[in-house]
Amino acid sequence: MSNSSANNYSDADIAVLQAIRTDNYINVALLAVAVYEYAITFLQEAEAISSFLQRGKNSAPAAALFLANRYVGLLYGVVGFIAGVIPTASVLALLNGVAS
Repeated sequence: MSNSSANNYSDADIAVLQAIRTDNYINVALLAVAVYEYAITFLQEAEAISSFLQRGKNSAPAAALFLANRYVGLLYGVVGFIAGVIPTASVLALLNGVAS
């Protein structure tokens, strides 16, 4: 039996798959820009935190807050990117030609 009917996608199916692909490309570009920005400012950030911490022990909570604010956002972006790239069951069904 031929499996050619599984490759006959409707225009709506193709539009959905193209939108998902475009969304994935945009997410990769945004993540690359964010990682690049973190990489080029890391040494400046380390120097600033180091000098800030040398001012006194009362500055440690502020430094911790800064670092948490900075890197929790990056972690959130990476996890969101990974979760967004993993295909959902409906996309897999569409790619496999299963009617929903």
